[in-house]
Amino acid sequence: MKNLAVCCLLWVIIAPQTWALGKFECYHSLGDATRSLRRGKEEIKELINRPDEWVYGFCTICSGWCFPPDYDFYFKGGASSFNDFMIEYGAVESLRHRMVIHSGTSAVTIPEEGTWCRSGHVEGLEVPIDWKFRFQDVDSPTAESVFDSHIDLWMGGNVELEKIRIPDSIRIESD
Repeated sequence: MKNLAVCCLLWVIIAPQTWALGKFECYHSLGDATRSLRRGKEEIKELINRPDEWVYGFCTICSGWCFPPDYDFYFKGGASSFNDFMIEYGAVESLRHRMVIHSGTSAVTIPEEGTWCRSGHVEGLEVPIDWKFRFQDVDSPTAESVFDSHIDLWMGGNVELEKIRIPDSIRIESD
């Protein structure tokens, strides 16, 4: 009986925290996205500040004690735009650099502005994308903090494989 009481108490404490996992903060505008990033990420703000290629972005939201947030930013453009992005990405020293090349195409579903998105249950406008930039924040960033990041590139869209140039500092993988 004592074990049951302990389990019930743990459930009451932990369950509300785990329900917060899988919720997203949606960024319908580039301004919302850049304002959402914490101080100390000026290089990342400059990297995503691409009004001509910007499509959408979101951030996973967790309660204070769980994992740091993940940020996803979606872009559309040709090889020239992608090459410019990759040069800037490769120069951001606070990021671990990795790129994953995918066949086919991809799209992101953008919910109506003002709605709260939830993982896997988003209804809205589906927009084609060419690449995605993802990075994971850290709880207490310091000047030496390095953030996990990667770029997903889909080869069935506007970016032609034979025209892309990838800096040497970026590790390349394929799915």
